[in-house]
Amino acid sequence: MVCVNWEDAAAYATWLSSKTRQRYRLPSEAEWEYAARAGTGTRRHWGDSADAGCAYANINDQSLWRARNYQPATACDDGHVFTAPAGSLLPNAWGLH
Repeated sequence: MVCVNWEDAAAYATWLSSKTRQRYRLPSEAEWEYAARAGTGTRRHWGDSADAGCAYANINDQSLWRARNYQPATACDDGHVFTAPAGSLLPNAWGLH
């Protein structure tokens, strides 16, 4: 999902809660970080290498360089200039994308 601010996401969680009678909310910053890191102690949830990130994250890579002539931060190529389709990248160790 793109172009959704915090207020819109919170309103959706409130709406979904009212429709399903289940409680939904946005995670806190600490909860999000804990889930995103998936228990790792490395710089990134996939390890310390930025170049390995193309398998896990849509990052500043060769795809962006070719499309927009931005200096790439990594040597890898995830194949997505901007938003990557859901599920097209690998999940973290806990299965989260």
